[in-house]
Amino acid sequence: RLLLAALKDALKYKANIIHLSLGTKNWRYILPLLIIIIQCHFKKVIVIASLSNKKEVVFPAFLPWVIRVSSSLEKTFKYKWPYFYAPSNISNITNIAKEKNYSSVVIVSHLHI
Repeated sequence: RLLLAALKDALKYKANIIHLSLGTKNWRYILPLLIIIIQCHFKKVIVIASLSNKKEVVFPAFLPWVIRVSSSLEKTFKYKWPYFYAPSNISNITNIAKEKNYSSVVIVSHLHI
């Protein structure tokens, strides 16, 4: 219920991007989460949610209009439909982003949902 309340608050405060490093495996929250994600979609709010570390089905990551992200054992950032992967052992993400000319805006803008 806290996740639902936080998402509703983010919409109320007119967030442009909602980034969640969490999710739920509880199927009873699918419909309420889907309703909020649809509202985000129509208000052009970008929702990013992480997968579980075990790559299990979690929500809202597995809902439509949600950008799914996951850590990876890869040494570089990569995109493989439908996920963005980031190395899990990065200690200085800011410098890496500058060196590679990455920004969250650029990465997100390349995904058309």
